[in-house]
Amino acid sequence: INNNNCKEEGEGGEGGGGRELTRLYFARRDLRETKIINEINVIESYSFQFCNQLERIEFESSHKSNLEIIESSSFYSSSIKEIIIPSNTKTIKDNAFRYCKNLKSVTFSEGSKISYIGSNSFSGLSIEKISIPSSVEYIGENAFFGCQNLTTVEFSKECKLSEIKDSTFSMTSIHNINIPSQIEIIGNKAFFSCGKLTTVTFSNDSKLKKIESFAFSKSLLSKISIPSNVIQIGKSSFSECEKLEIVEFSPDIKIEMIDDDAFSSSGIFEIKIPSSVVQIGQNSFGNCRKLTSISFPDDSKLKIIGNSSFSYSSITKIKIPSHVKTVKESAFLGCNKLKTIEFSENSELTTIEKGAFMRSGIDHI
Repeated sequence: INNNNCKEEGEGGEGGGGRELTRLYFARRDLRETKIINEINVIESYSFQFCNQLERIEFESSHKSNLEIIESSSFYSSSIKEIIIPSNTKTIKDNAFRYCKNLKSVTFSEGSKISYIGSNSFSGLSIEKISIPSSVEYIGENAFFGCQNLTTVEFSKECKLSEIKDSTFSMTSIHNINIPSQIEIIGNKAFFSCGKLTTVTFSNDSKLKKIESFAFSKSLLSKISIPSNVIQIGKSSFSECEKLEIVEFSPDIKIEMIDDDAFSSSGIFEIKIPSSVVQIGQNSFGNCRKLTSISFPDDSKLKIIGNSSFSYSSITKIKIPSHVKTVKESAFLGCNKLKTIEFSENSELTTIEKGAFMRSGIDHI
């Protein structure tokens, strides 16, 4: 492939700064291998899409290549086996390598300037490892979704990312993940159904604020330590984590709500609710069959214990914090080992809703 039949005169475009860009537009669909010359600045959308025989793609020089942009769906569902992204490449658009099922190796060249990785750009690949360069500022939704052989994800210590988007690593085989300190949001289903994920580590200076819905649901986590800046634990964020036994909150955490189903059907056996929590959502700890102990600090601000929040757990006693005003319907339903309930002398409780303690084993209040 050469410069003569893939040039568009007089157009700048993204990354071009108003200058002329040399673009590769189209490749024969019966290609088996190709070399892309240094002069190419942009690989246009669909250039190698459905090149089912294309197994090898090479750049003339990974460091001298002038490639800046790999456009959307440019290699979609081709048969390439490996790719070394040139160091000057800044942008990989949506679906660029999606469904390249034979693609086992994606490498960013040393000194990579990549800053943007689009949605679904590497989803459905056979890669086993990915190292995210420090220059990356954005990774789109589903970027590595369904990479079932992906076991290792490494972020640079100088990572500039502020968010792990929805379903970015969902349904992969990651074993452990170190969340960069700059990350503020872990999106919906970011690590959903990562059936081999056993360890998630946060740095001491973590800026994490939000763990959104289903973020780690159906993983193999055994322990999670929630950083101090977290203000949201979303719906079902750790639900069905059957191996999750230990949940620790930073002592100075300011979180006000534990959302619906947040830890439901997990393996937790003890939970200490932070003093800042005002509301425990519906079924937050429901069906935690191994949960035997719930404790609240003396300065607890808790006001609402939600519907079914501790239903079908194995707690034996509970002391309701003084500021609790409402115990919602079925809050302790089916807690047949619950024998003792204690209320503070200065309790502000006004409402115990229908079935709140139904089918418990209470013999002392």
